[in-house]
Amino acid sequence: MPHLQMPGTPGRPRRVLRRLLIVLAAGVLALVALGFVFEMVAAVSSARRYPPPGERYEVDGVALHLHCTGAGSPTVVLESGAGTGTLAWAWVQSAVAHETRVCAYDRAGYGWSDGGGDDVDAERVIEQLRTLLRAAGEAGPYVAVGHSLGGHYVRVFADAHPDEVSGAVLVDAHMRAHLAELRSLPALDSGPPLTSGLIPARVDSKPDSWTR
Repeated sequence: MPHLQMPGTPGRPRRVLRRLLIVLAAGVLALVALGFVFEMVAAVSSARRYPPPGERYEVDGVALHLHCTGAGSPTVVLESGAGTGTLAWAWVQSAVAHETRVCAYDRAGYGWSDGGGDDVDAERVIEQLRTLLRAAGEAGPYVAVGHSLGGHYVRVFADAHPDEVSGAVLVDAHMRAHLAELRSLPALDSGPPLTSGLIPARVDSKPDSWTR
């Protein structure tokens, strides 16, 4: 008995599949757009609910957040460790402010500061800090306090501009040899190194006997 085939039947599954793919693609695009809008609304809402405690100043095309309290001289400048910012110094800053002027800030990409890329370099960090302090009218010389990774930045600051740093306090600071070892950590799969964006891209070779 001959097999009967309805006209147009072979093309129907393809049309259905094509329409299904179009609907799925439209749905994905709609979700992406919705997520983008949600992020923007959430960012605006967070900025209104949690405004920066200090002021933001433009440095090298990036807005950096600086929070200064207290009065007196010398001004104490607080340099945070990796992955932290002004909030990490809240209790310390509150106590020091009873004695003298004290400033904490968020490096590019942290806290209330704009992102500044992953190519972190100690010289770039301290020059941005110097520019930020000048923009805010905070005059030196400073007593620089560095915690963990911030201790390395304080060393570089004091070495490069000894006339601007009257004293330094290193709190559980990283040694240069330790930073060099961290830079050598392998990447995860094909991603960036484990320390990308956290520690300096270049570590100088000066010995760790630095004192002031």
